[in-house]
Formats: sequence, structure tokens, C-alpha cells
Amino acid sequence: MTDLDNQKPLDSETVSTQPPADPTGQNIPIYTRPWLLRGLNGLIVFCFFLPFCNVTCNGLSVLPITGVQLAFGGNVGGDDTFASASSFNIFALIALITAIVSLGLFFMNAYKMRIFNIILGSLGALSLLALYIQLKLTNLSQYGRNNTDSDSLLGTSTIVSLNFTASFMLTLLLFGTITTLSYLLYRDKQNLA
Repeated sequence: MTDLDNQKPLDSETVSTQPPADPTGQNIPIYTRPWLLRGLNGLIVFCFFLPFCNVTCNGLSVLPITGVQLAFGGNVGGDDTFASASSFNIFALIALITAIVSLGLFFMNAYKMRIFNIILGSLGALSLLALYIQLKLTNLSQYGRNNTDSDSLLGTSTIVSLNFTASFMLTLLLFGTITTLSYLLYRDKQNLA
């Protein structure tokens, strides 16, 4: 008779549905790594220094506008032909501030701060969506000159449009990712408590 024949059957109360704890930490979900959320949030702040949108005239990009320029205003464009002074945009400023504050909270690495990261990530994403809607609906004259008057005398038309770049879309996606990962961390910590 072998040892396997002498074993008692396991009752359902002793069988665990959870995998055994891994002391090496290899089965820990990737979103629990502190460097991931800090890096993603740092990438959000970096994306604000990249062009968020381009003003195009007849299909040619004439004026790239960064997220920082949208947030704080100032001179937009380096060429005298298309340069103009713009005022700050409140939605871009809110999104930038939420990214910086959220990055600071991630470095504090406090469990109770996760709820604030969820709120700040959501606020940043909603601010960028409001920025997108506002800039698509407003007049583009504050971001560049529109020479339709002189062109209408010649019988031609000038088409000025605003196109959002990949860095804007990436920033919006990263805000959503940070919000989701912060929620997952918060939920996991609540389940353990």
C-alpha cells in the first residue's frame, strides 16, 4: 500500500480558491509596481511639452501648439507671420496641474492617497475632453491669423483648421490608464483590509 492510498479526501472547506502566496513576488500584478504608475504619470507631464494641436492652413501645418502653451498662454508660434499671443486655457491648466499633483501623490506612495489619484486622473481626463470640445467649437483666430479677407479678393478661399496630435491623444489615454490602475490598486487594498 502506498501513501496515496492512505490519504483522506479533502473537504470543501479546506480547499482554497486562491493561489498560494508567492514569496518571490512573481505572481503580483504589474499594476502594483510603484515604478509603473510613477512612470506613466511622468510621461503625462512630459507630453504637455509636446505639440497638442496644429493649426493648419490649406492642409499645411503652420502653427504647432504645445500643452504648456495652451495651459499658460503667451507667444504661440515662432514665425512672425503666424505668431500670436494667446491667453491661457483653463481646461489645459487644470489638466496640467492635476498631472503634477498626481505625480507628487504617487511619490508619497500612501494608500489613502489612491482615492485622490483616482479623482485627479478623472479630472485630468475630463479636462482634456473639455479642451478638445472647446477648441473644436471656438474660433481659431486667437491661435493664428486668418487671411480670408485678402484671399477673397483674389477669388481663393483659405481653409484654417485645428488638428489634435498623437501626443494629445496619448495624454488622454494615459490619464484614463492612471485612473484605472489607481482604482485597481485601491480596490485590491480595500479587499485586503
